[in-house]
Amino acid sequence: MSETIQLSDLFNDSNRSARPELQTPAPLPMTPEEVAERGWEDIDVVFITGDAYVDSPSFANGLLARVLEKDGFKVAILSQPDWSSADDFQKFGCPRLAFCISAGNMDSMINHYTANRKVRNDDAYSPGGKIGRRPDRATLAYCQRAREAFPGVPIIAGGIEASLRRIAHYDYWSDKVRRSIVLDAKIDLLVYGMGERAMLEILRRLNAGETIKDIRDVRGTVYKLGKTEDLPEESDVVVHLPSFDEVEESRDPIQLAKLARQKKDPELKKQADEARNARLLFVEMTKIAFDNINPYCAKTLVQEHGEEAIVVNPPSFPLSESDMDVLYALPFTRKAHPSYTEPIPAVEIVRSSIQTHRGCFGGCSFCAITAHQGKFIQSRSESAILSEIGDLAKNAGGNYVVSDLNAPTANMYQMRGKNQDVCKQCKRASCLCPEICTNLDVDHSAYLKLLRNARNLEGVKSVLIASGIRTDLANFSPEFVEELAAHHTGGHLKTAPEHVNDNILRLMNKPPIANYEQFCDLYMETSRRLGKEQYLVPYLIAGFPGCTLRDMVEVAEYLKKNDIRPEQVQDFIPAPFQLATCAYYTGIDPVSSEQVYVPKGLRERRLQHALLLYYNPAFYHDVKSALKEAGREDLIGNGEDALIPPYPSKDAALRRSSRIKRLIRQSQKEAREKEEFRSRFADLEETKQSSGKRVGRDRADSSGGYRSGAREFGTGSRYVGSKVWDPIDKRWKRAENAEKPEDRNERDAKREPRRDGDVSDKSRRPRSNHRRFDDSSSKGGWSHERRSESRSFVKREGEYDSFRRRSGAEGEDFKKGRFDDRREDERSSSDRRSGRFDGKNTTSSRFSKNRKNFSSSRGDAESFDYRSEPRTNRRNDAQDQSDKRTFRRNFRDSEQENREDRGRRQRFESRDGASSNETAKQNRGFGKGQGSNLRGPSKFRGNKPSGGKPGGGFKRRDG
Repeated sequence: MSETIQLSDLFNDSNRSARPELQTPAPLPMTPEEVAERGWEDIDVVFITGDAYVDSPSFANGLLARVLEKDGFKVAILSQPDWSSADDFQKFGCPRLAFCISAGNMDSMINHYTANRKVRNDDAYSPGGKIGRRPDRATLAYCQRAREAFPGVPIIAGGIEASLRRIAHYDYWSDKVRRSIVLDAKIDLLVYGMGERAMLEILRRLNAGETIKDIRDVRGTVYKLGKTEDLPEESDVVVHLPSFDEVEESRDPIQLAKLARQKKDPELKKQADEARNARLLFVEMTKIAFDNINPYCAKTLVQEHGEEAIVVNPPSFPLSESDMDVLYALPFTRKAHPSYTEPIPAVEIVRSSIQTHRGCFGGCSFCAITAHQGKFIQSRSESAILSEIGDLAKNAGGNYVVSDLNAPTANMYQMRGKNQDVCKQCKRASCLCPEICTNLDVDHSAYLKLLRNARNLEGVKSVLIASGIRTDLANFSPEFVEELAAHHTGGHLKTAPEHVNDNILRLMNKPPIANYEQFCDLYMETSRRLGKEQYLVPYLIAGFPGCTLRDMVEVAEYLKKNDIRPEQVQDFIPAPFQLATCAYYTGIDPVSSEQVYVPKGLRERRLQHALLLYYNPAFYHDVKSALKEAGREDLIGNGEDALIPPYPSKDAALRRSSRIKRLIRQSQKEAREKEEFRSRFADLEETKQSSGKRVGRDRADSSGGYRSGAREFGTGSRYVGSKVWDPIDKRWKRAENAEKPEDRNERDAKREPRRDGDVSDKSRRPRSNHRRFDDSSSKGGWSHERRSESRSFVKREGEYDSFRRRSGAEGEDFKKGRFDDRREDERSSSDRRSGRFDGKNTTSSRFSKNRKNFSSSRGDAESFDYRSEPRTNRRNDAQDQSDKRTFRRNFRDSEQENREDRGRRQRFESRDGASSNETAKQNRGFGKGQGSNLRGPSKFRGNKPSGGKPGGGFKRRDG
């Protein structure tokens, strides 16, 4: 494998004789105008990133771009492009060498979604912390658009997202095994790991005229083999992984086996065996991949994907101390690009932090640092770190505070194996678990020296450690713990016990809880001796593979006993290329090959999360449910050891209802919207004052602030002053100068009385009460109650008018809702033929036991509306309206009587076919009293009996 590039060569004059030296640090160009200002006619490399562009060594886009610039390449930054089209990807023109693509400092899916697959509220790597500035699976989207923009230009992808997806992997968000991202994104060359050395070698060879398909021997890269290319044969340096087709099976073998036993289906049993074999092969694939992380003994990995295949070259060798010094001595502005008008949250976190080293040999099964940065510690020199701190303190004008000596684990600085030859052949994932390696040098003297010299620099006020330490290593150096408590803790020290159950800690590749307790006692005793009030902030994980509810209850008891109240806990997220993710997907620990319990249900994960926050009233009901399911009701009560009281507080009771939560969120959203409306419609009062003016229809509609109100009689125009749309309260309101109802009535009374037959002035027609606009409806329509009531009245009034005209029915009998036989028989035969007064649904359906009339007068409403009749056939409007009001009032009075009559009729019609059992069921279901069965069950409706002997059993009851 090729590994000839040394980053320290970048400072050799012979290697860059024709390259200009940067006089003052300036951010790299982000626009074509900035490219023109530098005098560049073309671009060598377009660096595409899902993060905002920050010129800092803590951001991958800033660090890699500076490395390429230092080597003489003309680099432009395309930050958070619009991926909906290829337009943004074309704005710099066609790059001469390649597109370099990264999703950013975080995996885009973890950046977007929580462990419960809910969308996050912010993005620390975007301006203003706003979400939505990058797509899901950003590497795939960016590669596709870059290919679309300029076909044929080499695409080199890297970053944490691509690095962890270099082989077939389980994807938590789609809950299936996915192919290597090299094939899905059609990447020409994937660079995994930190990538500075590999990127330089690839671009130098492209610049020398080699094609991207010729560059296949660079360490830390992955490339694809076409259908016609031969696979490398297995050897001492090549290992074949189980193919994608063999590990692809996503069905749960346990569920399939259970279903096969229930149905006794041999085909299902065969499918269950195939799924189990696929899971076992996935475990084997994971083991092989992690056995080849050590670059000194790693082999080339080959994995088939159908007719294609991928080849994973061994990882890059660790950077030397001089290489690390070169990287962090590049001219960084340590600021976001000046084009951003909103602050980037991540910049504030790392603005005053100093990175001391890379890598981690802890090998936690849920962490990707070992797989991405490597297990070997790559440290900067003490002199380089102190020089950087001194320059920053000088620029700050004194009293400079180093917020963090930043590293994956702070107290691993300069640690290495005593015998490096042994380390180069070691395949252990962790040097600390299950026990600390005897070859590991755990001396803290180099780190202590760095801390003392850093805090004694001129202009430096304090140097803090905020990135967290490894407590099991700190136990070997009480001197370091004392220095830590005395000078380098800002009141709170981050620690990571993760759990308290030793079995779960073993699955995590973490030391037993006794090691953590030993550190806590030492640190707190030192703080008390120094007279300082300081606290430990423990990181805990819920929902980890192997953890049950009873195990999490044990954690809650531990927190209660030690009076620890964590403010934030983490839910386990099965990210790609992790040992814990393999255990989550397969139910098998890849280290010990033991089966483990996996909490996959969202409910159980929620309960485990709640147990860690047992003291918070918001989680009371979840904690109570978890304790009951775990069989630990003894922890519910008022005792000293109880986790929660027997009854919730008012706050907990309020939060119990999800409806209340939704209402709270809705009210908060409405409050924000109202505030926005107030700012947008500051001239609303002025609009209301001037709303009495007459405006045209187009102007009123386009304004969005008016609704048509009273009409000017005889004209088509309208007054704006009737109603005004209030955008804050979101409803129509009466304008201040609008005409009041009493004024309108007074105006109508002064009009000349209407004469019969006068139909020329339709504008004088009085408004119907049932057409009144409902002010409570924000959509401009009727409310449900008023709409249904009005329809009923329209039908009844139409029946009233029609029947009165046709039969001559006038007087009190009809007004009270009674229809006698004479008036019914006087209806015309044409009405009956048209279906308006048929025997099924109108007044002709009657029965009589006590010679009592029954009629259901509904049929005429379906075909007639009194409003459509010419006015010449109607009486005076005032009298007509009075009669209608009387009809409505009397109709309501007779409704109960009509319903009782219908109930009696239904019982009598079904008496011939109902059995005694059915009679009993009817009485039990609808009451035993007379007339209580107002509707009756559906099987008693009609003339045909539903069962029983003909004519028997159903006892007739008089009404």
